Amino acid sequence: MQRLLISIVAFSFLSFSACKNRENINSQDKGITDIAEVSKYAFEINSLVKTYLKATTEEEKIFVREKAWNLILSIEAKGSTLLHKVVEKVVTAVPRANAETVELVYNTIRVQIDNNSRFTPWDDIDKNQFVSMKASKIDFSDQNSIDAFANELETLGRTTFLKLEPASNLKINGLPADSNGSGKFLSLFIDGKPSWLKRHDLMMNAKKSIWISSWAFYDDDTGIISVEKLVELKRTKNLDIKVMVDGPVSEGKWHNAITQKLADGGIEVVRWSRRPKLLGFGMHRKIMTIDHETSDGVAIFGGKNFGDNYSSLKPALNAGATADEIKADTLSRWRDTDMAVTGAPVQQAAHYFSVAWNQYCTEINPKSCKSITNDPGLPAGASNSPELFAFIDHDPTNYLQLKSFSDPIYLATMKMIKSARSEILLSNAYFILTSPMKNALVEAMKRGVKVKVHTNSDSSMDVADKPLLRSIYRGVLDVLKPNKENFPAPYATSTVYLQKDRTLHSKYIVIDRKVGWIGSYNIHPRSSRYESEMVGMFLGEKAGAEVAEMFNDDTTLSKADAVSDPNSSMLKLPESQLLDVIEPMIFEQL
Repeated sequence: MQRLLISIVAFSFLSFSACKNRENINSQDKGITDIAEVSKYAFEINSLVKTYLKATTEEEKIFVREKAWNLILSIEAKGSTLLHKVVEKVVTAVPRANAETVELVYNTIRVQIDNNSRFTPWDDIDKNQFVSMKASKIDFSDQNSIDAFANELETLGRTTFLKLEPASNLKINGLPADSNGSGKFLSLFIDGKPSWLKRHDLMMNAKKSIWISSWAFYDDDTGIISVEKLVELKRTKNLDIKVMVDGPVSEGKWHNAITQKLADGGIEVVRWSRRPKLLGFGMHRKIMTIDHETSDGVAIFGGKNFGDNYSSLKPALNAGATADEIKADTLSRWRDTDMAVTGAPVQQAAHYFSVAWNQYCTEINPKSCKSITNDPGLPAGASNSPELFAFIDHDPTNYLQLKSFSDPIYLATMKMIKSARSEILLSNAYFILTSPMKNALVEAMKRGVKVKVHTNSDSSMDVADKPLLRSIYRGVLDVLKPNKENFPAPYATSTVYLQKDRTLHSKYIVIDRKVGWIGSYNIHPRSSRYESEMVGMFLGEKAGAEVAEMFNDDTTLSKADAVSDPNSSMLKLPESQLLDVIEPMIFEQL
């Protein structure tokens, strides 16, 4: 079942930088392609799509999948230019497709051919990994039950729970970072300029080191200011500053020059990539540690990169702005979430940074950088604390190796969902479900668990990510359709909150107001199969309550539309038989 119909146009979803990068096209093409030949293969592909849609048994579908993959290989054998032209002809016939869509599809095919990889089917993962992971009915009033739950999460997440310190421990210039005295337990940096200024002030007050993992630095006001300040800190304080970014992304038009300025300023920079051995893999972690060597160390993590979309630093529009300009400006000021921690978790974060950095500097590209020799290692656990915290780090090139599945964030998330007793609150920019996660959410509803999901809508989705919207809405329908199926008590209904106007980029989940995570991980197969990710997992009443409060604020009527009917007009998108087959295979990788 590995050769899914994605072989018709693609098998996996690359980062958007790959959409614009044609470097993978084989230089040994066999000549200029013939228009008639392109049309012939495009017709065969469309015929296979129609055959697949008419298939009524799994055996018939498998047959079409195998035939489709063999067709792709036969086209590629005649040259990459021919393959690209065929993809172009098929994809441009799809509504809303454009030149970038063509490059996306073509490059995803190339990844599969060049890697010669096949992934374990999601349902097989469920059978193999979750045999003992049944609904645990965790009793949060029983410490023994909590301890057993924490131990299983530690095993699945390959991590260790540590004491979560209160927000009052986070200081800037010796004063609490939460200057408004709200008394919150968590240090949540919730979008916009105030959040960015806290990050900036913490950086400027660093005494020893700043280690940054970020998908990208942008060549805009935020990126430029950040780079200038980091270079200044290196020059004036000689801090140990290290920056790790996604390699292919950092070479793009909006990122290359600004990233180079870091290196030119004496800062150690790793442009993380697995090329040429493994194509398509990315570095999506977003975390910064400051002075991890000291008792005043801080780690800031979540969904934000160094760019104006995340900081909202760019100036406000003039009074005479048009409606379209206002809409575009609103969309560009993204809703995102970061969190800061102090104490032992900072050491844990610095250790994971050291592992990723050293892997690149010793195994992947040893001539490009120097290894970290002062890896702080992992701190001892603290399971007796009422508020616990653990970073979970995921590197698919280590765990998957294109042979077996072991994504610790996915496994821990599934465990939490399968253990839910009353409520699941999930906010994620890209809500694209695997079949096991869909089944786990529906089973939770049958147990009486309320499921609430917050994700992007057609009006809020960033333009570059519009092709994912149909797949996101399929995930939405997966949790809404059971509302119409009249399950008996204690079945609970689900609600989906569709973001209004501002693009949603947050990634967090909280279950039973006791356990969850905040981080860079999208509910999207790409995060599991291709991206290096990191989340901060919490377990405790104070943390859980405050993240639930954030979710409730995010989903108020002024910010999101509540939908419980799967037939809602808000979930309608242009229909296309070809898209109905292509998009699940590209974006959902089902």
